[in-house]
Parts: sequence; C-alpha cells; structure tokens
Amino acid sequence: MKRFKTVATLLCALTLAVGAVAFSACGSGEEGVIKGNYKEATALEMINAVQAVDEDKLFTPEEGKDALGYELKASAKLGASYGGGTLGEQFELNADAKAEFKLALKQNEANGISASSAGSVSFKLKSSLKQLNSLNADAELYTDDSNVYVGASIKTVADGAEDSSSFKYKIPFTTIGDIIGGMNGFAEEDIYGEIGLEGIVSIAVMAGFKSYIDTSDGLKIKLTADGETLMTLLAGSDTATAARLAFGENCRLEIYLAIDANGKFAGFATNSDMSATVTLAEGESIAVNMKNALSLKAFAGEIKYPANLDEYLPLPDFDGDSPIIPTAA
Repeated sequence: MKRFKTVATLLCALTLAVGAVAFSACGSGEEGVIKGNYKEATALEMINAVQAVDEDKLFTPEEGKDALGYELKASAKLGASYGGGTLGEQFELNADAKAEFKLALKQNEANGISASSAGSVSFKLKSSLKQLNSLNADAELYTDDSNVYVGASIKTVADGAEDSSSFKYKIPFTTIGDIIGGMNGFAEEDIYGEIGLEGIVSIAVMAGFKSYIDTSDGLKIKLTADGETLMTLLAGSDTATAARLAFGENCRLEIYLAIDANGKFAGFATNSDMSATVTLAEGESIAVNMKNALSLKAFAGEIKYPANLDEYLPLPDFDGDSPIIPTAA
C-alpha cells in the first residue's frame, strides 16, 4: 500500500501547506470546521493522543478494500485599499476565489494505482484601477489513467476594453513528465518527510496554539491561535515583516484534524480571519482584510467526467521552449 500512502500524502501535504499560511485569510460559518465535542487539552494530553496514532495506517484503504479518495474544498476572499503614494495611484480591490477537487485511487490487479480526479477553480477580481478593472477566470481539470484535461476561460476589462479567451487541452502524463523533468526521482521518504503528526502538533503547542481534543469517536484535534500568538510567531521568524505589519484585534486561526475509529484519516480543515495594516513608508500603508476556509475529507464516491472530453485538443507543437499560450475562443 506504499503507493497509496505516497499519493495521498502528496495531496495532504499540499493542503497542510495552504493551511499553514491560512492565518493571512479568513473563514466563517461552518466552512473549514470539523464539529466535535472538544475539550481543552494540556500539552501532555495532546502529545499522548497523537502518539497513539499509527501514521502508517492513515492513508491506506480499509481492510478488504482496494480504493480510497479525498475531496478538497477551499474558498478565499480578499479586500485591500491604498491611499496612493510610492506604489502609484490610490485603489481599492476585492477578490473572490473558490476551488473544489476530488481524487479517487484504486489498486489494480497489477499492483498499480488507477487514479481519477476532477476539479474546478473560479476567480473574480474587481478594482478601481483602470489598468485592470475586472478579471473573471474559470477553470476545470480532469485526469484519468493517461491524460490531464485542462479547460479555462478568462475575461478581463482593462482601460475600458473587454478581452476574453478560452482553451481546452488534453495533456498526456508522459508529456507532463517531460515538462517538469520527470517525477520518478522522488522517493516516498522524500515526500513523506521526517516530521510526523506528533512533531507537527508539538511545534504548534510550543508556539502557543491552544489545543483541544475529542476522543468520543476516533480522534479529533483542534488548534487555535489569536492575533497575538500569530504576531509572536511572525516576529520570531521574520522581524522585518513583523515591524511593518499590524494585525487587527480579532485575527484568529483554527486548524482541525480528524481520524476515525479505525485509525484512518477522516478530515482536515482550517479557517481563519485576518485584518491588517501593512506599512510601506512614512504616511503610507495598505489596509487588508482576508477570509479563507479549507476542508479536506475522505471521499468514497466516483469521479464524474463531462461528456465533451473529446473536445479537448492535444497541446500544439511550440517548437522548443516556447511558453504555452492559451488560444483565443
């Protein structure tokens, strides 16, 4: 089952990386939350709880099954305002992004992995700048055992002129391997890393995060940090940035992890809230407020493909190292 763990850990590592910087964003409501009957835990109670987790079992199928999957949902909102100065004219902007991704893995008879996935991303930007008044982008991504299917449409309004483009490409995995120089050089231990769940939780607790656990059905972990804790972390790692950044009073970060009663990964979530003022120079600053919510959970469904995958065209021959440029709609 090593290949299962490798692919699953890749996805979760990416999610954790996003969650690690999510304090610069914010979420509300039930998004980015794993419900539970949490009770505040001491550092020792938290460490003892995660020490009991068999990490080799986290990302493997249930006994007697040959499939597993994961579903990722994320959303983010950004607002910023600038009064003008060294960066140029004053402006206000608002951005909104959403993403969904589903991955299904299945072990085949040849002891290989059959993988399928589907995802979508949308991004909207509005600003008071005439150079880029608005941007709307939507993209979809699908994979089967042989190809990646990528389709996108982009519409912009700049200097009073509207422009749009779209493309649909089918890219063989062999081509992707050639583009990035091949993926076979990665060993599983390189991906999985030397720091485990216990190490991650220990670092968070030592950094000042409050910790909560729920052991009523498997294990659920909740870690929280307020603006003061996050500011202390930032000051310890980047004093120059900390000197220019002032968090709002209500800044917060929440991180959740759920492991079911069978010792399998059940979910990861994060939501956060941040407002800040970034000082650029004397008398100059940018006011920023950001919101984010992210959830990753186990997925047992099937991947649904659109009926028009035959419309996705092979990548054009760009003759060497020329960049890929979307074709106009």
